Amino acid sequence: MRILLVIIPLFLYSCKVQQEQVVNTNFTQVQNVVNALVVENNIPGLNVSVYKNDQLTNFSAGFSDIKKQLPLNNEHKLLSGSIGKTYLVPLIDQLIQKGKLKLEDRLIDYVDDQGWISRIPNINEITVRQLLSHTSGLPRWVMDQNVWKQANEEPNKVWTYEDRMSFIFDADAVHAAGESWAYSDTNYLFLGMLVEKLFDRPYYDIIKSDVLIPLGLANTIPSDQRHIDNLTQAYSELPETFYIPNEVIGIEGYAFNPQLEWTGGGIASTTSDLVKWCHEYYTGNLISDEFKQQIVTVGKQGEKCFGDHSYGMGSFVYNTKFGIAYGHTGFMPGFNSIMIYYPDDKISIAVQANCDYASKDMSLVNYSERILSAVHSDTKN
Repeated sequence: MRILLVIIPLFLYSCKVQQEQVVNTNFTQVQNVVNALVVENNIPGLNVSVYKNDQLTNFSAGFSDIKKQLPLNNEHKLLSGSIGKTYLVPLIDQLIQKGKLKLEDRLIDYVDDQGWISRIPNINEITVRQLLSHTSGLPRWVMDQNVWKQANEEPNKVWTYEDRMSFIFDADAVHAAGESWAYSDTNYLFLGMLVEKLFDRPYYDIIKSDVLIPLGLANTIPSDQRHIDNLTQAYSELPETFYIPNEVIGIEGYAFNPQLEWTGGGIASTTSDLVKWCHEYYTGNLISDEFKQQIVTVGKQGEKCFGDHSYGMGSFVYNTKFGIAYGHTGFMPGFNSIMIYYPDDKISIAVQANCDYASKDMSLVNYSERILSAVHSDTKN
């Protein structure tokens, strides 16, 4: 109720502003759905972008800042959480295409120069394929509550490889390497280490030159500092053990240095840039056709590993009422995101909320289904 009371006045204003936009795009029903999702779920704001027939359409509802009564719009950047893992995938493909790497290569053969590496569970068996597909058995380092305690005590900390990995030193593996599936950000941190070693350049420099600039994603940037240009205010209701304030963005910027996330996520973008990236990731030319097929191919370990949904390599494979869809979700304190591609419809959708909670439903797969239903409705009208 606390947020809904302040959302209603702006909601009425937002509908008026957005209707002027949707008259031009003829997506009236989509805007109505976006407006409804904000009110029904008592969330501060929602940005949505739809990419269909090489045309981009943006929708917004709710607040970027509740106290200041500022509307959210598609010029605002949001943290995309684990979706950031997908920007690393084309770099792995590049290395494979150049003959510098193979999916069945062992990680240890590339990182044995790290003095602490022997303290990582399963380290002698883990392969590149297992890292990409979350079948390595590596524990999820960010699930240690001491990570969040340290982030709170040292909010400006610049995290190193060892800083992050130290939270799983001498830990038990979740399962034997390759035996099962368990989502773990740790996998993609090791892939980031591998990329930096084989390219001999910092990761963010590589994705800027090889991914973001070639695709014209000017509003997609590394989230490697607390102050991020045009980052919307964000709202959190995480438990106290995460040390996150309700208003996540303060005078000093984000509550802690989001560089903590790195190749486990580590990207801020507008929702319109995110949907363009989604379209490129699944249909474009940046990634080889062979590797794009690998991304959406589900192995036996990844089949229905997440409820009714499955996982390939750097992509979820969703069972939806519109058929199979491909995509990835992302969470950071104060933010929730999804990018999703519906191949039967050839439509990409990106949805981002500036909060990490909802009074009813925060399943962004469900949100995207409702949005796609509205797209179909608008198309028929």
